[in-house]
Amino acid sequence: MPAMKTIQIVIDGPTLAAADRAALRSHVNRSQLVRDAVRQYLATTAVRDAEAADRAGYERVPATDAALDAWDEVQSWPAD
Repeated sequence: MPAMKTIQIVIDGPTLAAADRAALRSHVNRSQLVRDAVRQYLATTAVRDAEAADRAGYERVPATDAALDAWDEVQSWPAD
């Protein structure tokens, strides 16, 4: 595990109280809850960014009908 760093954050009272309740329910401390939340946010953002890049690529170079037709055989069920 990487070395931990101590930081300070500013958070409103109701959010802190909700976070503490969530940490208690999850049987983790506040720091672990925040670490998990930040990791989840970063993973979600990475997926969103990759999807946006894919979308932008397809907008710049749209798929042709011929390119899409090539997938018809791949996604068909095999004959019995």
